[in-house]
Amino acid sequence: MYHGVHRRPLRHRLGIALALLFTAVSIDAASAHAAEGGLSGVITDDTTHAPLADVRVTVYQMVDDEKETVARSSTDASGAYAFPTLPAGAYHLELSREGYVREYARDQYVPDKATHITVPGTFNEGLAAAAELSGTLLDAQKNAVSSGWVLAMPVNGGSLASSGGSQLGPNGYSIKGLLPGEYRVKFEPSGKNWQWAYGAATREKAAIITLQAGPNTVSDTLLPQPTGILSGVVTDKDAGAPLTGMCVQALADVPPSGPRRVCTGADGRYRFTGLPSETVKLVITDPTSRYVTDGAIAVETTDGQTVTRDIALDRGGRFTGAAVDGATGRPVNAGAVCLHAEPVDGGSSVRGDCPDTDDGRFAIPQLAAGSYKLRLSAIGSEAGGYGEGWVNADGTGTSEESEAGVFRVSLGQDTEVPNVRLDKAGSITGVVTDKDTGKPLAGVCVGINAYSARSETFYGPHGCTDANGLYTINRLGPGGWKVQFVPQGTYGWIWSGGATSRADASKVPVKSGGATTVDMALVRGAATLTGTIELPTGTEYYVDVVNAETGDHAAPGASGPLKNRAGAYKVAGITPQRVKVTFYDPWTGSRHWYGGTSFATAKVVTISPGTTTVDLKATGGGTS
Repeated sequence: MYHGVHRRPLRHRLGIALALLFTAVSIDAASAHAAEGGLSGVITDDTTHAPLADVRVTVYQMVDDEKETVARSSTDASGAYAFPTLPAGAYHLELSREGYVREYARDQYVPDKATHITVPGTFNEGLAAAAELSGTLLDAQKNAVSSGWVLAMPVNGGSLASSGGSQLGPNGYSIKGLLPGEYRVKFEPSGKNWQWAYGAATREKAAIITLQAGPNTVSDTLLPQPTGILSGVVTDKDAGAPLTGMCVQALADVPPSGPRRVCTGADGRYRFTGLPSETVKLVITDPTSRYVTDGAIAVETTDGQTVTRDIALDRGGRFTGAAVDGATGRPVNAGAVCLHAEPVDGGSSVRGDCPDTDDGRFAIPQLAAGSYKLRLSAIGSEAGGYGEGWVNADGTGTSEESEAGVFRVSLGQDTEVPNVRLDKAGSITGVVTDKDTGKPLAGVCVGINAYSARSETFYGPHGCTDANGLYTINRLGPGGWKVQFVPQGTYGWIWSGGATSRADASKVPVKSGGATTVDMALVRGAATLTGTIELPTGTEYYVDVVNAETGDHAAPGASGPLKNRAGAYKVAGITPQRVKVTFYDPWTGSRHWYGGTSFATAKVVTISPGTTTVDLKATGGGTS
């Protein structure tokens, strides 16, 4: 899968092959260890292909999204390492050495993006020599600014996987271990406004700086501090009275020089200072959970001037009720489930509440007036608890969102819903294999909701296959569930029943307390979409490919740099199907659609086996 990070060219693999010729003795030893059931290999320099000594090799596994170390070792003078007693299974590897970029096998730079290494086996890799960035930020008197931070932020795809930071000090700053490439350098001096090299007040005007392997220097001079002010009064929309304790946060490319989050006093006022001419987004938080605070409010500020923006808030409605055991009718214990109110029209935020007393009572607050469906989420990942699902109009559960009841709420009013009856969870389990070889596939993630390529996760119950290809999805309420399989590499995404879309997927029946088996055999040879891309703003892009019928992501997204607003993209891993393509500048969020202005009007692209070419050119301002 593509994660917006550096990929190795073919020369990298060839280089490792050459290095192996120079380290035949070590490789023979490594192979012997692998035959005993462990893991071994050789680590080389990515450019010179020479073996690297003193590389720290860490074997780990991801458990509940946490990195747990299994074993550690270091390479010898010939670049070889070995874990002869490592039990068979699927593992991740971390490789680190002074002067080189920390890497996670294979070719990743954050631990949770690493691919599985199968044990017993042999794994060889090359490390990239790191770039080092140093310099100073000078004030008007040419003295070094000695308090604050400096950030090196890679241009390629907006990924911060290879970014780095350092504190400002009397002797400047130094950032080590960076992946060579294009960066923007951001200075965050304490008590001053942030700025970008060289002398830029906003990210859009920042220089793109190419960092080479080895030392690099970037210094800058502190900009004059802007003097714009943004202030206003937060009031109750109906009564017009000022509201006390409403917290307002200012989000901006260059944040205020003073506090970035303030809470109103008795007069309901907020005030931000030291703002340049830019767009500031105000986010409101109500600690009392009484008022509707959906979304952000965009305000244009001007350096040297005061801009006033008053904010009137609606008093929100609430859904109230009780969660009970579906078999006994007794209230559920605290900490068993959470309930979420999801707007039918998608126009407001999802709100939720988790019963925290043993009477099962819940209250979902801060709701805008409108129609909602209630979704259940179970707490905990193990089997044995209650199942997830949706709430019918009579309070019973269903696995189908389309069958869920619609509940209405009014501003400032409580709406009591029928007792929500919870069923004990069931599960779906099975084995994923390669259809041609029959071998199990590790690292295939399986879930009941559509996978998000941008967030790189399922929302809701899911599981990933182990070294034996086995997966389990717990916390499922009774009913029929559509299941999506998301593999890595050359396999395309697929739904239960072999469907390419959620709309055509077969439902997997789940019984309360039971387990249903669904095996899947995946076919190699996923298709590719490629072409040129042009955007009116920004220095990088995102491209997402979605199913033409459902709008669900159909493949991993692509991201990369733009030069003069243009670039080239490649989306791999697509199961042949009908899709629509959306693309955008990730910093402005201005979204464009190929052949249209929205999902509804976008042109359908038929993805066939092999490579399909579509050139993407933005027209108009796009949508948020």
